[in-house]
Amino acid sequence: MSTRMSIVHESSPELERFTEKPSFESDGMLSQELGHGHSDHSRRFVRSKFWTAFHWLKWLLFLLLIASALFVLLRQPPRPLQVGDDIYGALPKVSYEQVIFEDQVENYTPNFTSEAQSREVLERWRSLVPMGSGNVNIGDLDQYPDTIPQPFKINGFGQLYMVSWVNQMKCLYDIMNAYDVLVRLGPTGSEGLPTKGRAHPRTRQCFDYLRQAIMCHGDMTLEGASGQGPPRGSDGYGAKHICRNRAESFEWIGAHRPFDDQDVLGDS
Repeated sequence: MSTRMSIVHESSPELERFTEKPSFESDGMLSQELGHGHSDHSRRFVRSKFWTAFHWLKWLLFLLLIASALFVLLRQPPRPLQVGDDIYGALPKVSYEQVIFEDQVENYTPNFTSEAQSREVLERWRSLVPMGSGNVNIGDLDQYPDTIPQPFKINGFGQLYMVSWVNQMKCLYDIMNAYDVLVRLGPTGSEGLPTKGRAHPRTRQCFDYLRQAIMCHGDMTLEGASGQGPPRGSDGYGAKHICRNRAESFEWIGAHRPFDDQDVLGDS
């Protein structure tokens, strides 16, 4: 007897799910999901590139702004020259201060009584000029305009210049000293002889030099009446003048001195 065995195929949801063929619909969904992912990645990439470019552009603009500011500052014209400024650019700009002129006759003028008193006055005058007696070394002359005056030389200290206000002080002392000698010794004394430390009398040259210096600076300060002046005149004391800062001037001249002498005598 033969037995016929029949195989019954039972269907189940799991089996159907396993054996079902992919549909075009599912393929489309997968493609859509992949497309969305690629699109998001592209957007992130573009956004990253944008912010990177923006970052560098920001720094570029910042550097351009700084460069423009420096260009404007460097192109600005220098401060206009003031009365008494150095036109060659060798000396620094010195600030200004207000100074009241006071009666200092007893300290800085001889009383024509004795050589000893005149020597005391000379020592006080020496403190009015910086170390180096106004002589300065300004370095290589090639860095200055061709119109700068020719320098002079002192005992192998190189090429030197004299700062004008110190030279004017020396001239004024020469005149004062010559007058002191004339009053003390009379017209037949030694008033026509060179002052000790000088090679020749300098009085006449100083008269003309100080005349031009006074006219050059043209101090416009208003000076009123004071106790010692004539009733309708002024002795100049008590008025407030605009002056250059003496301490700043002393500091610069002293820093560029060729030697340490501090004197109002001597031919330089």
